[in-house]
Amino acid sequence: MRLSTVIIVQGLLLSGIIASPIAAPEFSEDSTDISLAADSKQQYNLCFEQTKSENCYQHSVEACVKKHKENKDPDADAFCSFWCSEIKTVDDCKSLKKSLNYNPSFACDEQKYC
Repeated sequence: MRLSTVIIVQGLLLSGIIASPIAAPEFSEDSTDISLAADSKQQYNLCFEQTKSENCYQHSVEACVKKHKENKDPDADAFCSFWCSEIKTVDDCKSLKKSLNYNPSFACDEQKYC
């Protein structure tokens, strides 16, 4: 068997393992992964007081950041600062994203507000 054939076969085997559903992480109710889905069509109801968002872990910026850093989230500070802030208008969303340098997969203009 030629070396190039061996490399191609190994590559196909590895890509099959990586793409298999067994290699994908499972979501469960007890999951500690509290990051948001990277779905650009996701729509949120951005209408909450400071620390009242369901994405603000334990309704505390500090607890939220700690939890996300435990999960190796490099955007923990920006994520938690955004989701633990008061957001009621599209301008609140845009100004927070800009000031925190937070770049989620959703656009503020496409979300629901109060």
